[in-house]
Amino acid sequence: MDPRVRERALAELKAGVRHRSIVHRSTLDDPAVAAYFHEIHRAGDRHRVIDEPIQRLLIIDRETAFVPIEPGNPAAGALAIRQPGIVVTLIGLFEQAWSRATDLEPDAADPSPVEKQVLDLLDRLGKDEVAARAMGVSVRTFRGHVADLMARLGAANRFQIGARAKERGWI
Repeated sequence: MDPRVRERALAELKAGVRHRSIVHRSTLDDPAVAAYFHEIHRAGDRHRVIDEPIQRLLIIDRETAFVPIEPGNPAAGALAIRQPGIVVTLIGLFEQAWSRATDLEPDAADPSPVEKQVLDLLDRLGKDEVAARAMGVSVRTFRGHVADLMARLGAANRFQIGARAKERGWI
């Protein structure tokens, strides 16, 4: 695995950028690739593993999607899609695959550094705007982190996030 890719991913996570990736289980057969995914997953990235065939897809800010021009040939480049109807459809397909996939580390006991920070900010600050500013991210990104925590903890609301985090000894 290229160390520049690793450093860039870790820097983006530290800056509050959120990624969710679905990888095919066979991808983890390469020890270097598996180590990379586990490291950035523990740093706050979200990865899920799936056994069924998947297509390459990148969606940025729910506004732009990139798909390969030629499936199976990354060197051919990617097609940028900005038409809202197509982007929403691709988001829906991603979400369906996400719901069928399993967490890379389903039994991870400890919260990631980003999760710890979000829990602290939820505890100390009342408004998302203030918490996002304190974290140095957009309100949308902060709310995304909160949604990820809710999903990970199986919480229906922010109060339950705190209660379940306390049950696990995270706070």
